[in-house]
Amino acid sequence: MDVISAFQSGVKNGIASMGTSLTNDQVYQIKRHTKHLYICYDGDAPGQNAINRALKLLQNSQLKLGVIQMPKGVDPDEYRKQYGEQRFLEYINSAKESPVSFEMQYLKLNRNLNNEQDLAAYIDDTLKIIATMSKPIEREIYLNQLSEQFGIDKKNFSYSTE
Repeated sequence: MDVISAFQSGVKNGIASMGTSLTNDQVYQIKRHTKHLYICYDGDAPGQNAINRALKLLQNSQLKLGVIQMPKGVDPDEYRKQYGEQRFLEYINSAKESPVSFEMQYLKLNRNLNNEQDLAAYIDDTLKIIATMSKPIEREIYLNQLSEQFGIDKKNFSYSTE
């Protein structure tokens, strides 16, 4: 229903992976038809887990990836029914984020960032992701975000790009 709702709102190139089970065969089929892919599952915990699994499956696919986050607890069909087709389309176009931005938010789940151990573990995990980025400017952007969010001088961050 989510893909049908999106189509009714003007998203003419959506696909469904039958729940949250994206497969290697589906990735192969997707690559035959496009170079760009935005992943959008429900805004609940299983949907967030599905986005994370899909990104891991797609990380070496050579597809240009993005994520569209639905509001917490809402799926695309529910959003369209509640707010209408135009607002749904506006939301879809404005909610796009990078896989790294998604991962930074995903790593916060089930962590108490007011707890020093959880915060240190979150920052360490996030720095490991940032270190894998090939473009220095992108690394700088995410380091700045992390620094500003937690009030930590980025000179104190330790990560390796090797």
